Amino acid sequence: MRTINNYFLLLIILFASACSTKIEKDSDSNIFIAKRDTFKVLIKTTGELQAENYTKIVSPSGLLKIDLYNIKLIDIVPEGTVVDSGDYVATLDISEINSKLIDAESELSKFENEYKQTKIDTAISQGNSRVNLIDLKTETEEKQIALKQSEYETPATKRQLELDYEKSERKYKREIINFKLRTEQENNKVKIAFGKLQKQKKRRDEIIKTKDEFIIKAPNKGMVIYKKNRDGSKRQIESTISPWDPIVALLPDLTKMICKTYINEIDINKVSPNQKVIINVDAFPDKKYTGKILSVANIGENIQGSSIKAFEVLIKLIQIDSLLKPAMTTSNTIISKTVNNVISIPIDAIFYKNNIKCVYKKNKKSIVKTKIETGITNEDFIIVEKGIKHGDKILLYEPDV
Repeated sequence: MRTINNYFLLLIILFASACSTKIEKDSDSNIFIAKRDTFKVLIKTTGELQAENYTKIVSPSGLLKIDLYNIKLIDIVPEGTVVDSGDYVATLDISEINSKLIDAESELSKFENEYKQTKIDTAISQGNSRVNLIDLKTETEEKQIALKQSEYETPATKRQLELDYEKSERKYKREIINFKLRTEQENNKVKIAFGKLQKQKKRRDEIIKTKDEFIIKAPNKGMVIYKKNRDGSKRQIESTISPWDPIVALLPDLTKMICKTYINEIDINKVSPNQKVIINVDAFPDKKYTGKILSVANIGENIQGSSIKAFEVLIKLIQIDSLLKPAMTTSNTIISKTVNNVISIPIDAIFYKNNIKCVYKKNKKSIVKTKIETGITNEDFIIVEKGIKHGDKILLYEPDV
């Protein structure tokens, strides 16, 4: 019986000891000791790495000139492929441009025939006009000779010869004018036919040149990154390329990197260019990089599935290494503001009595409600400007006093 009592006594002692430890622990965890320190306003966000500068790999520049508007991408090298200048990158579907080339060749043949026929018709017409002009000139000269030889003719005969000569001369002069006009008109017809032929040749040659560019090659050395569409998807086989959206892929300059992120409209007023940023790349959790805010968008964008707007923010990485690649996910901590040598306490330690901010200080023998004045806040803490001094013990709960 004595052994049993001792056993239960031991259990009670252990239980009491455990309770005492737990109470003391709870008590400590509900007390915050105020101290002077550096206070930081931090904004945390996720983002994606990008190269600051890219070389664009684009579709042929002549698509619009030859009335091609939507071309399918039928092949492209895997993303991340390292290429040199002139290396193969992608292929566009040639079926539509082949059809246009056949039509262009047919039209060119037609215009060549029209030009040849116009030249022949013009040569015949102008030859006939010259013969007619020579005949009129000869006729006029003959009448002039007849008039000169009419010295001994009767006045009536002489007058008739004068009239015949004048009429022939007028006709000849009028024909000279008409010949010049007809020649100019016919030469213009030849020029027009030649212009149509040259225009069609140029179109045919433009189609051939553009078709040759349907095999897309790298403009310089780099790593191929697929171009993102507006909906967030990437260029891939069967994607449509147009003159208004001609980029097939990108060659990033990996010596200069930025991070693109979005800040919600609640926090955007705390973000400004040149603020320091600590960047963690999810692929390398043990590494940290520093950066600074490069730019903040003036206009917000709608977040899908939310009424809140977000603003694009670009962060420039100050230090980079060969591990960093475009499209890597980052966790970013923006240091919005830093205040040195101030007292700050957890926001949860503040209570409101009649719209007055107060805290509960714990002294040796009592708990005192104290009015305070506060300054700026971050996610968890707030600066106390009046009412608390270094070393004060502040309750994190509202006591029953």
